[in-house]
Amino acid sequence: MQVHYAGAVSSTPSHPSVPAEALARQARLERLLAAMEQQAPSLEPSCLRELKCALAGTTALDMHAWIGRTQAEQLIEEAAEMVRSSHRQIRDGALLEKWVGILGPLAAKAQAKRCALLHLDTRRTTIRFHFSKLSPALDLDDRDLQVIFLRAFRLEGLIVALDLGKRPRPVLRSQIPLPAGIAGLDESMDVELKKEPPGSQEELVKRIQYRLPEGLTIRQWEVIPNHASGLAERAVAAHWRWLCPLSLQESARNMAEVFQRSEEGREGFLRTMTWEAGVLVFTTRMGPFLATNPMKVLAARLGVNPVDVTGLTREDLELRPDARLGQPDRFTSKLKNIYEDAVLLGGGSNITLVDDEDDEPLRLG
Repeated sequence: MQVHYAGAVSSTPSHPSVPAEALARQARLERLLAAMEQQAPSLEPSCLRELKCALAGTTALDMHAWIGRTQAEQLIEEAAEMVRSSHRQIRDGALLEKWVGILGPLAAKAQAKRCALLHLDTRRTTIRFHFSKLSPALDLDDRDLQVIFLRAFRLEGLIVALDLGKRPRPVLRSQIPLPAGIAGLDESMDVELKKEPPGSQEELVKRIQYRLPEGLTIRQWEVIPNHASGLAERAVAAHWRWLCPLSLQESARNMAEVFQRSEEGREGFLRTMTWEAGVLVFTTRMGPFLATNPMKVLAARLGVNPVDVTGLTREDLELRPDARLGQPDRFTSKLKNIYEDAVLLGGGSNITLVDDEDDEPLRLG
């Protein structure tokens, strides 16, 4: 069963400084998330479900007992992250400040302990999942996809590991994200879980898929070593198909013919280009400083607006072998050094860090 895009009216408050288009996108995303929650009962840990209800103002909590249960389940940091990520939906400012004040110090202590022992944690598991993005999900951008997948994992009881930042966030990494409006047959994300999920992998993927909006389909789910390289480091080319609109077919066919007669394919961004009965098939190079939007490249060559380049699909990526997988000892030790550096920074130093969110310096030591 698929989640469709129709839904209840969003409760997102309007704001005069926010563009109407952005508000509409946020409202649509909230409708999708609400529909995902209605698909099946939530399997989140009970303490996080109780916190969500308390933040919504529907239930009251015995604070002392709730904190004890949450600490016993080692979910204080996750609870604090839930409060931070919900700040736009919480209308009661006093309630938000109350929870931030309660969970902030507890989460800081939990993070310090986690950082000190992180390199010894053998339960953390990295999953690389491959998925397709097709209509009607084409206009979802990378941020939307991350929010949707993260919500699906949480609803199915998967605890996503947190990073080592000042305000820890779930470790969910897009590999080579697509712009909104472009389809993808084999897209990928990496998610780091606090522990490997129990039970059948096939059943888990089936449950997650049941919640996802129409147009998103998980095609493969694999456990990879924590030190594995990201696909962006390994990608050398991307293969595309453009179902060209009738009004642009003659121009696109001429463009392909000119390209084949030129020397550009040897050194330029475009590596190959052929015309196949109304479809432009081409390959783009990938690597450092080559993350160019193909919609804009085609639009510039055809002399049209990028919004007119519709029907574009990334079929797959061409990857080089992962050198890290053949040297596990070397890269495992590097990860250990990163964890130790994080503990050192957290324990005191004269280094000044700047947080990306508020640009205020955080002085350690």
